[in-house]
Amino acid sequence: LTVTRLKEAYNRLSQTIEYSQLENSSTQDWANVSNQEVVEGTDPITPFVETYITPYLKNVIIHGKKSPAQIGIKEYYRFLNGTFHSGIWHTSPYIIEMSNGQTLFFLYNTFQGTYREVLIYIDINGARNKPNKSGRDLFLFSLNFNNGFISPWGKADAENCKNKNNDGQTCAAKIINDGWQIKEDYPW
Repeated sequence: LTVTRLKEAYNRLSQTIEYSQLENSSTQDWANVSNQEVVEGTDPITPFVETYITPYLKNVIIHGKKSPAQIGIKEYYRFLNGTFHSGIWHTSPYIIEMSNGQTLFFLYNTFQGTYREVLIYIDINGARNKPNKSGRDLFLFSLNFNNGFISPWGKADAENCKNKNNDGQTCAAKIINDGWQIKEDYPW
């Protein structure tokens, strides 16, 4: 069931990007703030998602840029190793709930004071349902502006997912690298 839901979310998101490119040109031409300096008090993710993503999604609930707590989600997100996942909880990502119950979280990855790529967390059984844990029901992807593809986070480091002491953020990459399968070495 995990692989089916993950593949469904990945395909729907990929199709959304494809539809958006038909109307908005290549992702290389999209207004993005990658490699620009982070400016306190600005919100680049909302205009990005509302221009390039939400117009191409049907039957969704758009919460906008809010923390999970602001939309009534009480269960904290955790990494695979059980530690608190502050990235989703404190950054106020742009949140969209899909008609099939899945939840998408969009945010810009920042590093050393600059924006990097758009990160997309997908909760395959919805944010209101447990376990809310990386590698179990929460998977991380990024949007590659150069080619328009949604890529699993940490593809080169996918084997890190095998270790339950890691954060689990490369587990989507492991599943995809393993041919859309959960093999015996997956950290259940």
